[in-house]
Amino acid sequence: MAANIGHEIRNPITTVRGFLQILREDTDNADNIEYYDIMIEELDSANSIITQFLALAHDKIVVLKRQNLNSIIESILPLITANAIPSDKYIKLELQKVPDLLLDESEIYQLLLNMVNNSVDAMLPGGIVTIGTFMEGKSVVLSIKDEGKGIPQEVLDNIGTPFNTTKENGTG
Repeated sequence: MAANIGHEIRNPITTVRGFLQILREDTDNADNIEYYDIMIEELDSANSIITQFLALAHDKIVVLKRQNLNSIIESILPLITANAIPSDKYIKLELQKVPDLLLDESEIYQLLLNMVNNSVDAMLPGGIVTIGTFMEGKSVVLSIKDEGKGIPQEVLDNIGTPFNTTKENGTG
């Protein structure tokens, strides 16, 4: 329950932060940059508290419902686009028709948000994150590709290790 609440609080915070970044970059709002900076800092502080809270919440009940992965991706697109645009990075979709699956929507939502944010962080300005879905035999494949420099071998060796991170304030 704690993890669900934490994620539900974090999602609107991330959306508001993304739109504040867009407003901050608008030259018509130049007189208010300091206010936007303060609001963004406060949202980052709240997000940090939620991150610490989520680190304490180990167990999460998985709620599987039959739904379409493409629909979930399309629903998160405005949020991830809002997060990418301020750093001059872009999101591209390459979604093929896939069957409905038994999915926990909040888990997929969080997976997409984390993966795309990591991709955006890894790229230089002008980079594109491509989110794709396709069938491989009888399996549905979700693909997230970025134009970053790649992952060093020592980091690759530890992928999947719980709470492993390369970010200063990351939770893994």
